[in-house]
Amino acid sequence: MKECFKNSVLSWLDQAVASAQALQNDRQLENETNADQIEALVKQTEAYSDCILQAKSEAEMDLCKDKKPVGLAD
Repeated sequence: MKECFKNSVLSWLDQAVASAQALQNDRQLENETNADQIEALVKQTEAYSDCILQAKSEAEMDLCKDKKPVGLAD
């Protein structure tokens, strides 16, 4: 009887360990996926920032072209 109980407990513990390992693997995969998504968002944000800075620079240059130096007559 003791042997049967001991085997049942050991079997249950093996299943618990396997479940815990599977959960840990799922979490690790989820974390890696999240990290990949965050990295993609960072790259996208950097690209948007570059575009905004370029547009700002071009707008400033256009404003400078339209300005006439002070003190010069037409």
